[in-house]
Amino acid sequence: MPTDDGAAERPTLLLIDGHALVYRAFFAMPALTNSRGELTNAAYGFTSMLLKAFSEHRPEYAIAAFDPPGPTFRHEEMAAYKAQRPPMPEELRPRSDGRVTSSPSSASRRSRSPPSRPTT
Repeated sequence: MPTDDGAAERPTLLLIDGHALVYRAFFAMPALTNSRGELTNAAYGFTSMLLKAFSEHRPEYAIAAFDPPGPTFRHEEMAAYKAQRPPMPEELRPRSDGRVTSSPSSASRRSRSPPSRPTT
């Protein structure tokens, strides 16, 4: 598509750090559940933020990247990688069937703010 000055506009690619967005959504949203009592706040918040980014940036392409479970090449390259990061909250940890582990009762007991990170 040409721009105002006649130059061709380059396609837009939206890159998404999937785990970071899910983690942010988990703490940003209240503890929402579905009819089976499963937490949906991270999924709802992730989807809402994704749709907002699509609406605001109108990308032609989008990619969401998620780290696999366990250590990656980054851990081999740098022993301190994520060493100070608190563990993932149990309520956000997926089960073998892909659903989150918690029920509304455990969600109501957790803090609504993300764990603080140590300063360096």
